[in-house]
Amino acid sequence: MIYEIEDLQETQARLGVNGNASAMAELGQRVAACFSCAGVPIEDRFTQMLDAARTAFEMDQAFVTLRNRAQISARFCSSGARAPKMRKDRLYLSQWMLTHQKPLALDHRPRSAVTQHCDLTGHRPTRFLGAPIFFDGRIYGTLECTGAHCKTVPLGDLETAMIELLCVISAAPLVLLGKA
Repeated sequence: MIYEIEDLQETQARLGVNGNASAMAELGQRVAACFSCAGVPIEDRFTQMLDAARTAFEMDQAFVTLRNRAQISARFCSSGARAPKMRKDRLYLSQWMLTHQKPLALDHRPRSAVTQHCDLTGHRPTRFLGAPIFFDGRIYGTLECTGAHCKTVPLGDLETAMIELLCVISAAPLVLLGKA
């Protein structure tokens, strides 16, 4: 966990301070705290991490999805969110990230190249930030945050780097616990 925090600090230094740097630093501290406490069930750890991410990125909901062959399902959700049932007749932003193997940040939906895709709730969000979860060269799923409203601080390189760092932190527990 210490190495991930140091990576975050290096990323913040490299990218420079933006209007959301203090929120990202607080997110890093909250995530370090929730994964370092002894005796906390893994579901609670992921809920705490997703709540922290949702707050820092100014989103409505956050999810960790897992891929099992061709199926994608929401495995963990932020507080108040429900694990949605994904429909086969829809294109999801989760699928886009898994196919392209890269993060996705949307701040204003109409200008987006993925206008046909929806979030896990089935809506086309105005604000979205997500990234694939990789471990040992394999994609296990995604970590994603979604919101219905644009915010004053746009999503940038710092937020994208932070969501990728959260994916790195999430990968090992998912794999070790057989959740992926």
